[in-house]
Amino acid sequence: MFAKTRLALLVGWVTGGVAFPLLAQETTKNETIVVTSQMQSGATKIATPDIETPQSVSIITREQFEEQGAISVRQAVSYTPGVYSNQIGASNRFDYIVLRGFSDGSLDNVYLDGLKMMGDTNSHSSLVVDPWFLENIEVVRGPASVLYGRSSPGGIVALTSRKPSFDPGGEIKLFAGNNNQRGAAFDVTGALDDNDRVAARLSGMTRYADSQFDTLKEQRYAIMPSLTWRITDQTRLDLMAYLHRDPEGGSHSGLPYEGTVVPHYGKKIANTFFEGEDDYDKYDRRENMVGYNFEHLFDNGWSVRQKLRYLHTKVELNQVLCRRLAERNRAEPRLFRLGRKDERHHPR
Repeated sequence: MFAKTRLALLVGWVTGGVAFPLLAQETTKNETIVVTSQMQSGATKIATPDIETPQSVSIITREQFEEQGAISVRQAVSYTPGVYSNQIGASNRFDYIVLRGFSDGSLDNVYLDGLKMMGDTNSHSSLVVDPWFLENIEVVRGPASVLYGRSSPGGIVALTSRKPSFDPGGEIKLFAGNNNQRGAAFDVTGALDDNDRVAARLSGMTRYADSQFDTLKEQRYAIMPSLTWRITDQTRLDLMAYLHRDPEGGSHSGLPYEGTVVPHYGKKIANTFFEGEDDYDKYDRRENMVGYNFEHLFDNGWSVRQKLRYLHTKVELNQVLCRRLAERNRAEPRLFRLGRKDERHHPR
């Protein structure tokens, strides 16, 4: 049986070779494919190809987080390996980003254009930047204190803002979505002189939406003007300002597992339940940033850079928060034990 099988295969191969003579083929021209490699600067602070970077880095491009519909940096990095960004559930008030399991410093590991985004240790006045004003986001996994100073052992998140371009361009964006979300954004850039020495950019946005919880809203408007001056062919000065206001900060709390996912003594809480006080709870944040970046390239290939940024934030916070579920045998008017907090923050 084994010999017959080999013979059948051999005859089939020979017959196939005789039955199908070679035919002349027409010359075809394939489409040219250009392969490009992304450059990153978060892990090395210089433009370095990914393949030459001795650290794990993920680059989230502007195209990617716009396709995701991200309205915060936290949402933009949610599909990145080694990143957990849902520490506070649906809240977009702060950019909680846990890298490689290190939650300590989850609000203290975000950098904008190489400088840390400052905030208080309790996070209530931590600064954020809307993704509309960003060119890309780099997630550097692993310790980065050698280049950035004190930071989380899990890594850092490096944000790059949109810079002025000497090529004229602009766009206007209108959007709407679920939870009554609607907003508008614009961006315009171009050279200010005929010699391509000075360029400017102006970007702005506004957004409003209902939240998952009753009575809570999310509202934001921000603007970022920037200017680039090519002093010489080897010397460059970038100026940037960012003005941001969140009159309504949405939700920054949550409901317990028992009572939502599983019943609590036979009862469940609605997903839209708000445990605070409608007339008392408040979150109003104002951010102001002004800075510059100076760079000079020497003839031997070396360069020198100097950056400075001034930040000021003001936060007004009133919150009634959930402590724990009330015991079954307690005759209390609420299902929760509640705590009350009044805070004012004015860090510089």
